[in-house]
Amino acid sequence: MYLTELIGTFFLVLTIGMIVIGGKGDFASIAIGSVLMVMIFAGGHISGAHYNSAVTIAVLLRGKILLQDALRYIFAQLGGALMASLAVVYFLHDKIAIPQSSIIHPVPGILAELLIWRLQLE
Repeated sequence: MYLTELIGTFFLVLTIGMIVIGGKGDFASIAIGSVLMVMIFAGGHISGAHYNSAVTIAVLLRGKILLQDALRYIFAQLGGALMASLAVVYFLHDKIAIPQSSIIHPVPGILAELLIWRLQLE
């Protein structure tokens, strides 16, 4: 189950990175939808084909998966996403603009996420 989640997430993130960074954004929806469809058909009967931590958390909240399985799913998904990100950087390193002089701070993004999450709870 966990290997299926890792592989599915890998191909989903790889497709997103290659299409968007590769400059073929016009076909992003077709490519992403197609790879997601293929991965769901390939692994849906094995793991449920979450391929996204948000989906896994939603399934956990509905009580359809145990906490320890959800944590393992999320760990596998993060591993697949990390490997796919490294593959995208390897293949498209010349197209990725990395700012040299400015430091990116995660705090504003985290605060925005927490604010939106809090608003959704109300």
